[in-house]
Amino acid sequence: MRPPNWGQKEYYDDIDCMGKTRIKLSKFAKEQGMAYITVYKHWQAGHIEGIQLPGGTILVSGWIDQSEQEGEKELAIIYSRVSFNNEKIRLKRQTADLTNFAHESGYEIIDTVEEVGASFSDRRTKLMSILHRTDWNVLIIDDSANLMKFGFPYLEVVLRNSGREIVAMKQATPEDVEALDGIIENSGEQELIGLVNKVRTLTKSLIGVGGAKASIEKSIDSLYR
Repeated sequence: MRPPNWGQKEYYDDIDCMGKTRIKLSKFAKEQGMAYITVYKHWQAGHIEGIQLPGGTILVSGWIDQSEQEGEKELAIIYSRVSFNNEKIRLKRQTADLTNFAHESGYEIIDTVEEVGASFSDRRTKLMSILHRTDWNVLIIDDSANLMKFGFPYLEVVLRNSGREIVAMKQATPEDVEALDGIIENSGEQELIGLVNKVRTLTKSLIGVGGAKASIEKSIDSLYR
């Protein structure tokens, strides 16, 4: 038999269930003085006793073993990336730096993944395989721009809601923030023009000389206009 007010939101603040007083996970996090996402990960790992109702609400009664959670290590995957195959030395150096950072920060490394591919590409199979895995809770990267040029905040929110997080070894500088703000303030048309400009410059630097060069440049100019 369901207790009274079972379906009402305020009922979940304090509930006596099977002889145990349980509270919402968010309230428990506040009482512990910890971030919700941290407490959520401890609950997922089985360090906090609780249940999840069909509607998604998590009710907990407390730590199962306080000593266990004090000595816990975060399970981390290192992800390093470069754009071109001729940057393999830089890729190895990046991996080494991330590994040292992870050890110094106290993370337990369960895997190291290296990938060659453009930051704006949506066909990075190794990154996709990481996102499909459920055996980690921390993804260690060089910086957010190295992971992806656009859409990083969206991925970060999705991972946080699943109890995982992205840790960047390099923090954004004021110049990086200013540049990002400039991109956000621009309209979609302005962003497209900026991208076309970059493609135009890169293409001109890669093509040959002579008649073929003139013909390609003319085609690029017509597209640009």
